[in-house]
Amino acid sequence: MKAAAKHRKHAKVCLINLAALKKTWAKEDAASDRLREQRRQKHIETILAAAELDRQWIEQYRAWEQEIDRRRNFYLSEHQKEATAIHAAQLKKLATILDDIRKTDARLERQELLKRGVVRGRKSA
Repeated sequence: MKAAAKHRKHAKVCLINLAALKKTWAKEDAASDRLREQRRQKHIETILAAAELDRQWIEQYRAWEQEIDRRRNFYLSEHQKEATAIHAAQLKKLATILDDIRKTDARLERQELLKRGVVRGRKSA
């Protein structure tokens, strides 16, 4: 009987020790979980900070692109205005030259007709 009592006492001590170990393990697990959660939160905050910096950079990049497009469009419109003005001046000069050519042709034709003796489309008698 002494052996059975000793065995029960040993089993009781083992169960108490096991219960104490389970409590210790639970505390360690909770501490480990808290530490893991803190690291995870820090990692998330780092990622969110990087994402915010990326958003700011993208916003600035888009602003730069818009400014470049605005300036490009301004210069293209100015070049188009210049080209239109040059074309209009060339057309005006062309019209003047064609008018001079027509006047010269009319004058030469009139002189030729006068030489032949034709006045206003009729031969003079």
